Amino acid sequence: MFPGFAKPSYTPVPDEIFDHLLGTLTHNELRALLYICRRTFGFGKSADAISFNQFLKGIVTQEGHRLDSGCGITNATRLSAALKSLVASGYIAASKGRDDRGENYTTVYELRFREDAWGATLLEMEKILKKKK
Repeated sequence: MFPGFAKPSYTPVPDEIFDHLLGTLTHNELRALLYICRRTFGFGKSADAISFNQFLKGIVTQEGHRLDSGCGITNATRLSAALKSLVASGYIAASKGRDDRGENYTTVYELRFREDAWGATLLEMEKILKKKK
């Protein structure tokens, strides 16, 4: 039996996710979308580089401390389909840069906002990609 929740700390999630998307997204789309919210807004960022391994297995620090257990999708094909659907529907943006050798960087994900809602979030993605160079 679940022992109960710890005292809340918060990750902001846009109300539209609960009010309009909760009943329409697939389970995998919802899991991926909420994981992106956590990895971005939960850490005060509008965008973040999130690897497939992080989505699938979570994040463990170098010291061995588990930060999270991923989004709950255990199959890479299903994760890929969910992320592609979220991009195609316009809910998220995904950007992948390349290094000098032509290797792909980890994809940077962010929720898509109306122009009046948040500002130029694509600039945030560009900043993250430039830091990796």
